[in-house]
Amino acid sequence: MKETGMLQDCIYKALRESDHRFLRKATTMYIKREEVKGMVIIRAQAATADLEVRSFILGLHKCTVGSDAIDITEVTAELLDAYAGEDAQLKQHMRNIIEAVCVDAAGAETKSARLMQTFPPNRPVAPNLKAVIRDRAHASRWLMTRPWHAKEKISAIYREVIS
Repeated sequence: MKETGMLQDCIYKALRESDHRFLRKATTMYIKREEVKGMVIIRAQAATADLEVRSFILGLHKCTVGSDAIDITEVTAELLDAYAGEDAQLKQHMRNIIEAVCVDAAGAETKSARLMQTFPPNRPVAPNLKAVIRDRAHASRWLMTRPWHAKEKISAIYREVIS
């Protein structure tokens, strides 16, 4: 059993090193951030000048429900830095090549996406961000499956009568 765990660690480290080598060559990166049930997951796709493309998951982080834009931006920065590991140059390079971010249409998510260009002031998460893509279908699907959360009064009635 211990050998299996060691083998998994070796494979994980080899894949991470391979991703780091690729990211050092990458010239652009796109991230898709999603918050579900208090968890934030960030997926990324990066490309080199030769149009070599890789997709990967930057990470998963527990986030407090009702997080504001600054909280979400800080979580994004933490996951980027954690993925880069101890390599300070890679951390900064990853931040510099983020050109697009896709978020759901929630207000805090959208505000956080714009905040990434300037926050934190000393080291913005994505200083070269060019596009914020709002996943309106995600919001529409969420509203269609949970219409009682659309308005506080409807939500109150739902809690009193149904749940």
